[in-house]
Amino acid sequence: MKASDTVMPFSQIEAIDLKNAESNFTDALYDVAREQAEISFKAGIKEIVEWMRRESIAPEDGNYRPISPLKWQSKLKEWGIE
Repeated sequence: MKASDTVMPFSQIEAIDLKNAESNFTDALYDVAREQAEISFKAGIKEIVEWMRRESIAPEDGNYRPISPLKWQSKLKEWGIE
């Protein structure tokens, strides 16, 4: 996943109710930022879940297997979580 995958398209920004933008521009900016944060948050969760599925489901039989603690710690570092 690339950072650009988490950016809200302009058409979605336009769809946010900006009718009060002239009278309350701060609220309009907050609404856009909140929507963008939600997109990024969900994309981050999706990336983690997809990685965990790839690492924990054995391709040969479809059964779950434990993820090595070393691999998990390495991935957390890569994501900047730890």
